[in-house]
Amino acid sequence: MRLSPGELQRLAAKAIRGAGASWGTAEEAGMAVRWLETRGHPGARALADLLHDWPGEALTAETGHISSPAGRLCPLAAGMAISDHADLPGWDQIHLTGVVQPLLLRPFLEIAGYAETSPGKHFTRRSRGAPTPAPMEHPDIDETVIACLDTLAQETYVPASAASRLAGAGAGLSDND
Repeated sequence: MRLSPGELQRLAAKAIRGAGASWGTAEEAGMAVRWLETRGHPGARALADLLHDWPGEALTAETGHISSPAGRLCPLAAGMAISDHADLPGWDQIHLTGVVQPLLLRPFLEIAGYAETSPGKHFTRRSRGAPTPAPMEHPDIDETVIACLDTLAQETYVPASAASRLAGAGAGLSDND
């Protein structure tokens, strides 16, 4: 199924919000999925898989080291910590422990200017702005992945009620057009 990058970003953000994540994490998830998918990586599938067994947002960030107290580190929470700490002293190298769905970290690492030095665990700062693949306009996403994300996104919707319809939501109690 083809979605515009904006549609994909909004769906990803709603899905993780529906799973219970904070608004900030939801916005960052949308950005990460859009960044990945428009560069040919399965970001939507990685998010769906992450949300199937979501480790939560808890983490510990000490100079150059990011981990989770539970041993399973959310890549989105880690990515936000990387974004927040990248320019601070002592963060030229980072070590990550227990990252679940590490593909979702890639946009944060690329944007902050880190290069992988040990598969999925160690990263070193390089100069920012290194070339990344040019974005595609309409990534093709597997329909089962879209359905999974949409199911979670529906958790953000407020159910209709007679009171909300009388207050002006929807067509009211009579839809005669």
